[in-house]
Amino acid sequence: MRRAIVGSLLSILVSISADLNAQMANPDIDKSGQPFSYLAYSTDEIAVQNAPMGTEITPAGYLYTGYGELMFSIGIPPRPLLQRIRTLEKGYLPIIHYTYWDGAVRYNLTTFADALSNQNNDPSPLNFIRVIAKNTGSATRTSYFAVAVPYTCGAYDRYPWGLVSHLLRRPVVPAKPGDYSQPGAEFNPHWVYEFTGDLATRSGKAVYEFSTFPGLCCG
Repeated sequence: MRRAIVGSLLSILVSISADLNAQMANPDIDKSGQPFSYLAYSTDEIAVQNAPMGTEITPAGYLYTGYGELMFSIGIPPRPLLQRIRTLEKGYLPIIHYTYWDGAVRYNLTTFADALSNQNNDPSPLNFIRVIAKNTGSATRTSYFAVAVPYTCGAYDRYPWGLVSHLLRRPVVPAKPGDYSQPGAEFNPHWVYEFTGDLATRSGKAVYEFSTFPGLCCG
C-alpha cells in the first residue's frame, strides 16, 4: 500500500512539474533592455470597483469577456496579432499598455475600464481602447489594423512558443455564495452582426464603437 501511495505521489509531482515548466518562457524570447515576463502565457484583467465582472487581457493581448472576445489583426488578408508583454501606467495604475508591430509601423495600445454610469451607480465596466499608429521607417507605406469580435478565438490558442488554454469559463452561475461566478452569454448560432454607423452590434446589442474619423498625433 505504501509503495502504491509513493507511486501516486510521484506521478502527481511529475504532472505538476510538467505543467509548471510549460508555463515558463525562455527569457531569450524577450528583447534585451525592454520589459519581459517569466510567464509564457501572461494574462491581465481590467475592471472597476464592485463590478460583477471584468475583462481578461489574454496572452495574445485580446480583450475577453463573458460575452465575446475582441481580437486584433494586421494586413490584407488579416493576420492575428500576438503580444504577451504588457506594462501598467506608471508601473501600478490599472491602465495597460502594449505594442504591436507591422514591419516599421508601430501600434501602441492603451486599454482600461470605467463604470458604464457613475450617476446611476451602475458598476458594469465599459472598456476603452486607444490605438496610436506610427511609421518609424523612412519610407511611406500602408498598414492595415483591424478588429474582430468572435464569441471566442478558441479555448486553445496556438502561440509560437506552445499551446495553451487560458480562457475563463462562462457563463457560470454560482451554486452558493463564494463559488466561482462569471456573467456571460451562451453561444447562439443565430446571432446577427451588423454595423450602424460607427457602432457594431450583435442581434441589436452594442458590441463595440469606434471613431469614424480617427485623430492625428505625433510622438
